Amino acid sequence: MRGKPRAKCRSCCSLERTLSRYGITAETLTELMRRPCDICGAPPGSFQRSHAIDHEHSSGRVRGVLCHSCNLALGHFKDDPERLARAVSYLAHDADYRAGIPSAP
Repeated sequence: MRGKPRAKCRSCCSLERTLSRYGITAETLTELMRRPCDICGAPPGSFQRSHAIDHEHSSGRVRGVLCHSCNLALGHFKDDPERLARAVSYLAHDADYRAGIPSAP
């Protein structure tokens, strides 16, 4: 054994750190981790990963639970609702540039 003996195991320390970071109880954490992703509905444990606690970085407010993919997506969009709305608008428009760019009217 290297270093000092631990008073607690790593998983206990990790649990305590998680509860402290988000300001939630162990019961709330357990319930959140049983829920499907709040965006896509993926069941817990999808993608061989546990769901992430989604929180607002500026206030610490816990918004819910997300699968790995949805959590990454929100991060890439910088948690910006306007940027996400523009992405939705972009996906909804029906442009098809395979035949080139249409000429202006």
